Amino acid sequence: MGVWSGWAYVLWIPLVGLVSAIGLILAVKYLGEPGDLNFTTKTVYRKGYLGIDYLMPGFIASQFSIVGGASVGPVAPLLTICGSLGGFVSRSIFKTKDENIIRKHTLMGMCGALAAFFGSPLGGSLFAIEINHHWEYFQHAYEAIFCGEITMVVFRACAGLPIEPIWHMLSIKLDSTTPTFVAIGAALGLFGAMMALIFTKFHFKVMEIFEYLNILDNEKVVWRSLLAAFVWIPIGMFVPHVSCFDILCQR
Repeated sequence: MGVWSGWAYVLWIPLVGLVSAIGLILAVKYLGEPGDLNFTTKTVYRKGYLGIDYLMPGFIASQFSIVGGASVGPVAPLLTICGSLGGFVSRSIFKTKDENIIRKHTLMGMCGALAAFFGSPLGGSLFAIEINHHWEYFQHAYEAIFCGEITMVVFRACAGLPIEPIWHMLSIKLDSTTPTFVAIGAALGLFGAMMALIFTKFHFKVMEIFEYLNILDNEKVVWRSLLAAFVWIPIGMFVPHVSCFDILCQR
């Protein structure tokens, strides 16, 4: 406070958002497409591992995205980066040849990342496996949870943090409820599902428009990212926590 004049603070989101968008453009253009969550799960299924060449693009692109205030979150980059490292260690250090064992080590890397991030070895590990639920990898749950426990302990020890939940529940006891209250909860749940459906259809419609404009190719990443930035930055000025322009910057 006091560095800028009061009227200039409105420029903060456009400035940070545009700089982050340009950084994301350069990362994708010169380091390569980092891939999305769908790409990650398909690659783990088909090959059993993520190539180490996806590590740096995912890391750099995610840093610009997070610094820019993107609300998408670090889950997908964490899965890509740590899954890539897990597969690399399996293939390069332990010289593993069995595809199923390599896949297990890749999933252990993913589970360890989310267990440390969430501060919950069981929930974080199962969440990482659940992301790959289309391919049913729950046979690796024991090793994944064990890896999550070790990762969380190491992370908390290095960060000097206690091993405790990352959330704090208020000690409010719900004594009773009514059928009306349950019905209201059900209605709110249906409303949330409807909004999720609308968002899904909106996403695919945007992809159709981008395909029609022929800007999905990585060579057109500059125009795709700038278009996304100019759409989402004004929205972010009014609702900062939805300034997620990297949804459109990356395929």
